[in-house]
Amino acid sequence: MREEILVGVVAEPRQRTRVTAALARDGIHSVVEADSIDELVRACADRHPHVGVHVGGSEQTLELRRLARELRRTRLVAVVPGSARDVVRGALRAGADGVVAAADLPATIALTIRAVWAGQTTIPTAARSVLETAALSHREREVLDLVAAGLSNTEIAQRLCVTEHTVKSHVGAVFGKLGVHSRREAIMAHAQGHGRFSILTGARSASWSNGDRV
Repeated sequence: MREEILVGVVAEPRQRTRVTAALARDGIHSVVEADSIDELVRACADRHPHVGVHVGGSEQTLELRRLARELRRTRLVAVVPGSARDVVRGALRAGADGVVAAADLPATIALTIRAVWAGQTTIPTAARSVLETAALSHREREVLDLVAAGLSNTEIAQRLCVTEHTVKSHVGAVFGKLGVHSRREAIMAHAQGHGRFSILTGARSASWSNGDRV
């Protein structure tokens, strides 16, 4: 007999009702509801949800990161206001395994939960370009590795024996291929392609004296 999915839902009451009603229609009845992350963690002290659902708010990115820390064995689904690339990308970087646009919630939330439980990453079709990133060249990967290590453009140029203008061109190409607008975003996006947060330790310890400039 197939194991029943246990789902934890963090949202305000009206949104929780939308989620639980959609899940019930699809045969998912084991749901732990909570107003906050703290409440969900307490409710799940002796059992970990297979999937956690977080319905968006102004602090969704921070709350997703916290959920990922607090419930390490739980896969996460983020319900976001829309399917804009930056919104979907932000949710994935924060730890979401699946993303659902709020307008599509009744039709897609149960499907998404089952997919992420099975180990898939699921996002709205309109945002699929987030996962369709052009491959970086060998030189661009070298430059990104050095950016992650905290080196400035001048230091990277000296390390690679090229001009600073050339480094800026490579960094600009990386931004374009990864669809990002800052050095931090580039590192996080690249990390997503090599296992979750695989190089963020270096990124956290890096010096960002140059800010997010190319």
